[in-house]
This record gives sequence, C-alpha cells and structure tokens, in this order.
Amino acid sequence: MKKTSLFLLMAILVLALVKPAAAEITLTVDQLKKMKIDPTSFSLANMSQDGKTLLGVEKIRDAKRKARGEVWQVKIFRIEGAAAKVDAVLLPTTQLEQMAISPDGKSALALSDFGTRFIAIDLEKKSARTLWKNEAGKPGFRSQPEVIW
Repeated sequence: MKKTSLFLLMAILVLALVKPAAAEITLTVDQLKKMKIDPTSFSLANMSQDGKTLLGVEKIRDAKRKARGEVWQVKIFRIEGAAAKVDAVLLPTTQLEQMAISPDGKSALALSDFGTRFIAIDLEKKSARTLWKNEAGKPGFRSQPEVIW
C-alpha cells in the first residue's frame, strides 16, 4: 500500500511540474475567412512534431490567378499560445499530391504532378522551389503519390 501511495504521489508531482507541449487552439470558419482562407478549398496537410507549426493547403479558385498557373498555396500556421499567425507560400505546380514537414518544422516537401515533381518549401523564408522534376525521355524516376508520409 505504501509503494502504491508513493507512486501516486510521485506521478501527481511530476504531472504538476510538466508544462504542456502546446496550447489548444480552435479555428472557426469565420476565423479562417478573416485570415483570407476559403474554407471550401482548404484542407490540413501536416503538423510539426512540436505542435507549433501547422500546414494546410488551399486550392486557388480565382480564374485570373489560375490562368497564370497559380493553383495551390501552402498556408503556414505558427501557433503561439492560443493564437495563430498565418503566412502563405505559392507552389509552382498545378497538381498537388502530398506534403510532409521536417522534424524541426523549418521546411517541408511536396510531391506533385502525379509523382513527377518534388518541391522544397522553406517555411522560414516563405519560399518554394522545384527540387526535382521528371522529364519525358530523360533518365529519372516517378514516385507513387503517397510515399513521403
């Protein structure tokens, strides 16, 4: 009985001293609209291991922007307490398959164009560049769309 009581006391003490890793945050449709995010074309993509960076993707619906090849943008949510700061990065692709975020939350990798293009995204500089693109008739490889989990 003494061992059980001592264990429970230690567990309570440890839990009381441990700070939660990240705050809970709720985003409503109205909040997304205030951030200039279209909730009907937005979806969550990934979260950093520390829970402080959340990635989402938004398909651009504006016809003029689509005509210029602007189809997808990454929304970067930086979670600070109960608030979130949002930045956007335009992706150089018309077809997005999948995204993964680095363990440190500073960069991400997007797979696009049916597995033929890899896009590196610098989340700190808010920039994206094609890392590799397969070209027909040239040596290379294609990826299945779901490989970078």
